[in-house]
Amino acid sequence: MTMLDTSAVLDLLAGVPAAVAAYRDLEQRKDRVTVPTVVLYETRLVLGLRGARRKLARVERVLARMPRAPLDDSSALRAAEVGTRLTTRGAGIGPIDTLIAGTALAHSEPLLCSDPDFDRVPGLTVIRYR
Repeated sequence: MTMLDTSAVLDLLAGVPAAVAAYRDLEQRKDRVTVPTVVLYETRLVLGLRGARRKLARVERVLARMPRAPLDDSSALRAAEVGTRLTTRGAGIGPIDTLIAGTALAHSEPLLCSDPDFDRVPGLTVIRYR
């Protein structure tokens, strides 16, 4: 199983070749793709702020077919650990990305993304496509 970060969702929606290729690779390997509930929030927020109603409707149709990785107690606790560790080192990644990283860690799933900030998260397997 592999989780999608918001960057991957938005890049897939935009047809970014590297993101599409990475997603197709997951499909060919028959890897189950999941979406953290926090990514649903962030994607809706970003597209809503851009006024991109058509894109929002399209992404919601696509995401509706993907299993969710909930922000449960375990995810929240892992996120707090990540946030504390990175922030005390002066290397914080922001609250939303911290929640996404905590969810991926709690569910023991790698994270597909284009965001290099996730490389700083100890123990997180990151699949970066650019």
